[in-house]
Amino acid sequence: MSGKAKDIAGQRFGRLIVTERAPSAKAGTGVAAKWKCQCDCGAKIVTLGYMLRAGRSTSCGCWRRERTTIHGKSKMAEFHIWCGMRQRCRNQEHPSFEVYGGRGITVCDRWNLFENFLSDMGRRPSSKHTLDRFPNCNGNYEPNNVRWATRLQQNSNRRNSRLMNFKGQMLTIGQIKALTKSKLSYNMIFTRVVKYGWLIEDALSRPLYGR
Repeated sequence: MSGKAKDIAGQRFGRLIVTERAPSAKAGTGVAAKWKCQCDCGAKIVTLGYMLRAGRSTSCGCWRRERTTIHGKSKMAEFHIWCGMRQRCRNQEHPSFEVYGGRGITVCDRWNLFENFLSDMGRRPSSKHTLDRFPNCNGNYEPNNVRWATRLQQNSNRRNSRLMNFKGQMLTIGQIKALTKSKLSYNMIFTRVVKYGWLIEDALSRPLYGR
């Protein structure tokens, strides 16, 4: 069994990345494959292959320690936002992994600890603020490239944001919508300008059909 175990070197299981095979361990009447792993926190461990595949071994133990030492911080909105950030970048089963981790976006090593993330980012200003990678929207999650931002600010920082001249200023559609206090939806204005080629002034002034 030990010589025929499937090679899982290079695969990720939670916070662990398998680096190489380790000497097998006795398991009942046979043997079980063991693997050397590198944890995101920097620690190295050896664990059984079936523990990794079953999701029973996902860190060196740091995750359990974090959960028991944050003293109620798991109830903080910032804690859940931190978890979501890491899941998007590291969990291939996460529905948003393709546009985050799948594009090569990573979380810096310092933010493997929630306490460091909270110390660098502080509490979010309001319930309307979420994480935004800025100024580089294609960059990684790290102290110099992340801010707390509102939905409008994030719309302005989208990969598909388009700047256009509006009364002498180069603004995004989201900024123009806010400036003019237009009641039309962002998607309606975007469709008129980008898909149908309308001038921004016409896109803002013409009413919806049937009104």
